[in-house]
Amino acid sequence: MAIMVILAAAGTSISLQASRRKAVETTADKLQSLLQEARSNAQASKVGSCNSPLLGWQVKVNSNTAVLQLVCQAATSDILTYTYPSGVTVSPTPTILYNRMGSTNLTADTTLSVNGVITKQIIITTSGDVK
Repeated sequence: MAIMVILAAAGTSISLQASRRKAVETTADKLQSLLQEARSNAQASKVGSCNSPLLGWQVKVNSNTAVLQLVCQAATSDILTYTYPSGVTVSPTPTILYNRMGSTNLTADTTLSVNGVITKQIIITTSGDVK
């Protein structure tokens, strides 16, 4: 009986670790998707609800959320907010603006670290590529 309890506990621990690892991977994938969407929307000059000139699209990275935003000369609008799963954080926390040419406001390539039980890295180049 004791062996069965030990095996069950070990199985639960392994399953929990796999779930936490998947949360980090899913968050990294979602961040990459948001960055690519911002770049694509900016290059397509997608104006959404802009009532003033379009400056671009950006992703505002926070430690627990990422926000896709439409940036107009007069206002910035939140389009989509992604909240990271429990136990997952991202650092550093820049705001990455894509202009209509698809390049960014970054002065140097930036590496985002998605942290949890593992760490995944996302590189954003000054020219807008996401790796």
